[in-house]
Amino acid sequence: MEKLKRVLIPVSLPCFDFTDEEGNRNKRTVIIAPITIEEKSRVLRISYACSRSLDCHDGKCRYSRESLRKRRRAREIIG
Repeated sequence: MEKLKRVLIPVSLPCFDFTDEEGNRNKRTVIIAPITIEEKSRVLRISYACSRSLDCHDGKCRYSRESLRKRRRAREIIG
């Protein structure tokens, strides 16, 4: 595989859908950062994480705690 010619860096940006435990939506500044980079069969897979993921309960956000719980439940059901 060719070497990456770009640098992957964390990005700070506003999140308008941060949801607290009580369901209140607030604007928060978050950092989205690459956490793993894997190469399999000439395919590069990059995984990202959010700095506020463990505190966020937004069920529609792929990085939130709620989303993580849903994925874990689905894996348990599937086996």
